Amino acid sequence: ARTLASVCDVLITHPNVVNGASLYWPMDNVLYVEGYALDQFASGEWGLLPLKTGGHRIGLLLDKGMEEDLITRHLQAADGARATLGINVCDYVVTSRPV
Repeated sequence: ARTLASVCDVLITHPNVVNGASLYWPMDNVLYVEGYALDQFASGEWGLLPLKTGGHRIGLLLDKGMEEDLITRHLQAADGARATLGINVCDYVVTSRPV
């Protein structure tokens, strides 16, 4: 991704294309989108705009069917992403019943 980004104005990519280390050094001309958004963009249904500050707010929906320690580990991972990458994980909800 870094090589492609060096020769284009804007690179649109899926996070699976880059490894975790690349997210520590984000590139200004790279838009990271998840699969559905990429499909919608490619089909002409959606447009994409870069975010200059703050990023998207991200919420977590956790399945009540998960073991308590697994829920805790997911929340710890979200805290780690918030602290190290500045990702705006704003809240989480545990479903009222297992999904």
